[in-house]
Amino acid sequence: SAFLLNRSSDLDCAQEVSLVSSNPDVMRSGEEIYDAACTTCHAIGLAGAPLFGNKVIWGERANKDLAILVETVTNGLGGMPPMGMCMDCSQEELTNSVQYMLDALN
Repeated sequence: SAFLLNRSSDLDCAQEVSLVSSNPDVMRSGEEIYDAACTTCHAIGLAGAPLFGNKVIWGERANKDLAILVETVTNGLGGMPPMGMCMDCSQEELTNSVQYMLDALN
């Protein structure tokens, strides 16, 4: 639907997602981070987020270097807030979550 492709900056995932909290001594998997912090927007395309597992909607993003995608998550983009609302995520955990989303495209 048109809503899923909406790139409106009026929508903001930060309004929809609560902060993710964890034990800093335990590394969380990409799936755990996705389920806790990313799914609210990426499951339905909120605020223009590319849909989880949808290669067509991900388009050229899927071909970008992993480090560039993680940098985008770290800094935020459009309706996605910095750190993708996982304020206590390590860079490795953010990398794992982006890789988890990329792996779902195959």
